[in-house]
This record gives sequence, structure tokens and C-alpha cells, in this order.
Amino acid sequence: MRIPLPPREIPDTGITDAEVDEITWGKIVDYDSGFQVPVLAPGWAPSHTNWLARYRKLGNTVTLSGRVARTTTASSTIFVLPAGYRPPSVSYFKAIGRTHAGVYEEAVLYVDALGNVVCGHPVTTLFFLGISMTFTV
Repeated sequence: MRIPLPPREIPDTGITDAEVDEITWGKIVDYDSGFQVPVLAPGWAPSHTNWLARYRKLGNTVTLSGRVARTTTASSTIFVLPAGYRPPSVSYFKAIGRTHAGVYEEAVLYVDALGNVVCGHPVTTLFFLGISMTFTV
């Protein structure tokens, strides 16, 4: 037979339920910034409203995704990641690019230590869906 324990009063610490959740979950789940939409550099524009360029930080992993169109040949920098989202050195990734002739081919996307997200290939449209880079901040 179980004997019920007498109720205990929990002292008021002044911490709200939301703060308790944040403290508890912060130890279990890594920080999640949610997706952020960057300001595109001159020479680049959104290519499709459903695939806006965006970035997200989950713990120490930064994920880039989206679709952008080159509007001029002047700039290869697409956007700049803010501090805290940048790799310690240059990181290279494969992406899909579409040329002026409408041909899809492999393109190079890289992010440098200053946060510049750069297309290293002469394409008119660049697809970088689900590209992840991992670094320690």
C-alpha cells in the first residue's frame, strides 16, 4: 500500500515559467536562431518568393538555403553573414547554378571568415538549398 506524501511548498524564486523552460531546454536543445533573411548585396535579387535566401544557426551549425538571381556581373558576394554566424576560415560548398543558356551545372559557393557568402561561378541563378557548414564560435 502506498502512503501519500504530504504536499510540499516550493519556495518562490522569482523565476518565471518561461525562464525555467529556457533554462531546462537550453541544456537539452542547442540554441536556434530561426531562419533569418539577409539583405542581398547589389547585383543579386530573390529568384523566387518561396525560396528566399536565408540562414539559420542551430548550436554551432549554420545552414544556408535559398535561390537567388544575379542581376549584374559586378558582384560575386551574395550577402554577408553577421558575427557569430561566420566560419573561422573559408568554407567551400557545392551548389547548383543555371547559366544564361539555361543549362544547370555545379557551382561553387563559399563563405569567408568575414561572413561574405560568395558565388564563385558565372551563373544567372544560384540554388543553395540545405547547405550546411559547421564551425565553432
